[in-house]
Amino acid sequence: MAIEEKYTQVDDLYLYEIIRNPVLFTEFVYNYDKEKTDEPFELVWYQKEVMLNFNNYISLEQARATGKTVALSALILWLLVFNVFPNDYIVYSVPSKVHLNLYSLI
Repeated sequence: MAIEEKYTQVDDLYLYEIIRNPVLFTEFVYNYDKEKTDEPFELVWYQKEVMLNFNNYISLEQARATGKTVALSALILWLLVFNVFPNDYIVYSVPSKVHLNLYSLI
């Protein structure tokens, strides 16, 4: 059996561009271990807008069950991977114990 190159430098650059963008990073991470029969994960437009808003202060006013927790926890994961705030804390307060238990595994 011969050794074959599976990825090229171009593939590495594509992966870097995906990981550099918070929205593409989130969709990549959530779809990484999916089975072929599973439905692919895709953020909706308002989740993408939340994740790409880099203002110092953000106030979210959305209805219940619109995906705020998924978008915010994925954004925090992206911030931690890229060490965006190396000398600061990232504080994420949750509205209930259910959210805390569900997203403490990330």
